[in-house]
Amino acid sequence: MKLRLVQTPGIVGKKKVAEEDLAQHSPSLQEHLTDLFSKPAPVPGKLPLMPDKENLYLELEGKRLPVQSLPANEELKKLIDQMKASLQWQK
Repeated sequence: MKLRLVQTPGIVGKKKVAEEDLAQHSPSLQEHLTDLFSKPAPVPGKLPLMPDKENLYLELEGKRLPVQSLPANEELKKLIDQMKASLQWQK
C-alpha cells in the first residue's frame, strides 16, 4: 500500500508529491491509516478559497484527506514530517 503526501500548488502553480510504502511501517500505523481513510472525509470549513496558499493532503487508495484535519498521532506525525522532507515537484 502506497501513501502519498501531496502539496497543492501555491503561487508556483506546480504540486509536490512524496510517496511512502506502508509495508515498511508498523502494523499499528497501517491500521491507524486504514481506519482514518475508511471514514467519510471531513467537510471543509467555510473559509474563502486562497489559490496562492499551499495545502497538504494525504492520499491512500484514491481517497484524499487534508493533513490539518487528521487527529493527533505521534507515529503519523513523524511519517508526515519525513515525507515533507522528501517532497518533489511532480512532472
